[in-house]
Amino acid sequence: MKQPGIWSERLPPLLLEIAINHRKLATAAIILLLAGLSLVAFRWGIADVYGFLARSELESWHQPASEQQWQDALGNGLKALEFEPGNPEHLDTVGRIYLYRAQNRAIDEMRRDAAKANAVVYIHRAFKQRPSWPYTWAYLVLAKLQLKQIDAEFSHAIERAVTLGPWEPWVQLVVVEAGLSSWKQLDTHTRTLIVEAIDRTLKTQMPAMISKAKRYGILDFVCARIPNSESRKPQFCPVEQ
Repeated sequence: MKQPGIWSERLPPLLLEIAINHRKLATAAIILLLAGLSLVAFRWGIADVYGFLARSELESWHQPASEQQWQDALGNGLKALEFEPGNPEHLDTVGRIYLYRAQNRAIDEMRRDAAKANAVVYIHRAFKQRPSWPYTWAYLVLAKLQLKQIDAEFSHAIERAVTLGPWEPWVQLVVVEAGLSSWKQLDTHTRTLIVEAIDRTLKTQMPAMISKAKRYGILDFVCARIPNSESRKPQFCPVEQ
């Protein structure tokens, strides 16, 4: 003979029915929650696929991309954001795609200006989601430089980039390039940050830094900042006879 369960032993029939119904409701709620989480995970997975495609397109452009290639990359980036709107990596990617567009001299100035403005919009959204990521701040520096907006936000972006990524090679090169391009418009504090970035870049990327120094006509200044104990100094900074 079947033994009565613990619930039937301790609860009258009405309370037992209520308890069973509560358990069913709780089970249904858990199932719905798991289904919701599965849907979210599915959307994130789809977003990652589109984001990967967009980044792969972008990083394969070693020469000017065709209009179709650019549209494909942008479409994939925007699709990633449809599935995961707040993901800072996807926002960064779309911002970078617009930055690339802004440098394309094969298109008219109006479309380049529109691309610059869109780049700033997406980069702003990205650093609001991930304010401690130095690359996003460096992208903002590039976008502001292309827009010729050498303002307080430009200086702030430089400060955040060098503070958050002091030894990130690409970040430092961007800061140096932007700083030297806009030197006359910078305040004393921002110029100091640029000089510090030059010093760090000399330690990690001396050939690249020397190349920029020659281009901007500041080779003597840069060479003076290299210690005489640096064995590569004679190679890059020959002493005049």
